[in-house]
Amino acid sequence: MNWKNVLIAMLFGVAAFAVPDLEIPIDKEWGLPQGGRLERQDGKNVLVVELEKPAGKITAIREFDITPYRGHIVEFQYEAKATDVSEPKQSYNGVKLMVHFYSGAMEFWPNRPNDFRQGTYDWKLAKVNCAIPKDAENASFQIGLQESKGKIEVRKVRIVDKGEGSTLFGLKNSPGPGFKAQYTSRVTALPRLRGAMSPNSYKPEDMEEFARWGANLLRWQIKNQWNTPGACRDLPEWYAWLDKKLDETVKVLDHCHKLGIKVCVDLHGAPGARDNNRNLYMLYDKKYADAYIETWKRIVNRCKGHPAVWAYDLINEPQQNVLADESYLDIQYRAAVAIREIEPEIPIVVASNYYNGPGSYREMEPFPLVNIIYQVHMYAPGAFTHQGVHGRSVGTVYPGRIEKVEWNREQIKATLQYVREFEKLYGARIYLGEFSAARWAKGAAQYIADVISVAEEFNWDWTFHAYRESPVWSVEFVGDREHPAKATEDTDRKKVLLEAYKKNERAF
Repeated sequence: MNWKNVLIAMLFGVAAFAVPDLEIPIDKEWGLPQGGRLERQDGKNVLVVELEKPAGKITAIREFDITPYRGHIVEFQYEAKATDVSEPKQSYNGVKLMVHFYSGAMEFWPNRPNDFRQGTYDWKLAKVNCAIPKDAENASFQIGLQESKGKIEVRKVRIVDKGEGSTLFGLKNSPGPGFKAQYTSRVTALPRLRGAMSPNSYKPEDMEEFARWGANLLRWQIKNQWNTPGACRDLPEWYAWLDKKLDETVKVLDHCHKLGIKVCVDLHGAPGARDNNRNLYMLYDKKYADAYIETWKRIVNRCKGHPAVWAYDLINEPQQNVLADESYLDIQYRAAVAIREIEPEIPIVVASNYYNGPGSYREMEPFPLVNIIYQVHMYAPGAFTHQGVHGRSVGTVYPGRIEKVEWNREQIKATLQYVREFEKLYGARIYLGEFSAARWAKGAAQYIADVISVAEEFNWDWTFHAYRESPVWSVEFVGDREHPAKATEDTDRKKVLLEAYKKNERAF
């Protein structure tokens, strides 16, 4: 534990004061699905979900208050038994012994270990460790089956608080009290940068149009199944893909240089991708951690010295909620050091935990290196920005009261205050790497305008999500969730971006 974590533990008792163990009753408070029931076995209630054929997610659900566990590492325990549960197509389906909660715009699904996924087994204890973000909310237990048939029985559900804060995912090379970030003219001499996330592939006409919009920053995605559990495990295949993507990346850099657009080179996924709980897999397997460092060496050696490169963006939306030998910050630091051995002064963009949400800046730590830029993504409230995405309901309106909070520009500004405090404490440069709202969200244009307004007030560089990547987020599409259509005139969302880009100067 570094100095900052020790201080937090001393001041706030993070490690010392755990919430007492809590057993969740197996009773009528559970919402039972089709195929679900309560049985009495050996004098105890047992929750049963039994299906004759595979279906979607069929789970018994019980809400619980997650607020006492915010900032803690907890262990969710399930005493479970399975009978003839069929093998699902995806590793994260089958038996569901799962907690579901939100943190900002992101959803979390801490789920059972792999050896509980399928088949037949007698009563045994499943343990799922998870660090709970400090803005976690709307939590529920979900027990049942998904895309499998068979029977799952559960007779005990417990929450065991480990009493350790998520600040344990800190930086071993933390610079200590009094540190101030340093920047050379390579960063400070640039004009303000305002732009967008890139399309998934390079098309010259896209870049020409982007320049006509007035943007001067492109966050170019080097993306390969970035959020898919179990993906990117074949390393020869990964490197073959990377080589082709870097050929494309150089074309993007060359074109953007002609257009006066700087490029943030964004490694949008890592070797090994994610585990079943959306943690970066490389944190728990050294082979993929080393491949991540090698990946960055290959990227920088291909892009070295190119005048269009603004910065190297180390990893998109990391997540770590289980302890590992190397934290999500440590591995980024190792990559940054490897990059600096090739390009000594190049700006480097670092991401915070929990999908780069603003709440994670409560535990963010600075790197003791020059020209480090700190990134945040803004998708709060997720009930508005991501409505209709990941199964969320549609109809939330901005501005307005959303999940018991009055959301408007001031609330957006308040949500970003942890980032602002980090900025002021360390003299750090902040980059708002992503923000958006689904095209069908009522009030999306106002939301986008308000986020931009706050970023302008704070003097942050920013990139909108996203330019010609997906009709869900594109400002060039209209229509409801099921019926995307290319707009025949500028949408109100596009007008907001075009107005903001009018402030831009050519980046070089």
